[in-house]
Amino acid sequence: MKTAEKTEEKAVIEVCPLCGSMMEKGFIITREIVWNSKEHKHFDIGDKIVPPSWHLANVEAHRCKKCKLIIFRYRKANPAEGSP
Repeated sequence: MKTAEKTEEKAVIEVCPLCGSMMEKGFIITREIVWNSKEHKHFDIGDKIVPPSWHLANVEAHRCKKCKLIIFRYRKANPAEGSP
């Protein structure tokens, strides 16, 4: 059984962890985001990071234009469940 560790959540990601450039705050605007550890050709396979919806989801994110990296939290962290 994992023990929950309290981590300090940063309110703003200012610097890219890859190149050190300033990150831009914004939103990913989408209907659905699916995650899978393997490449698939079908949309219905995997963990629905942002569940499908008829309305657009606005997911707060930070991006580095130089590295083409986007960082976002897809669910609120719940230390009791051990989620990231």
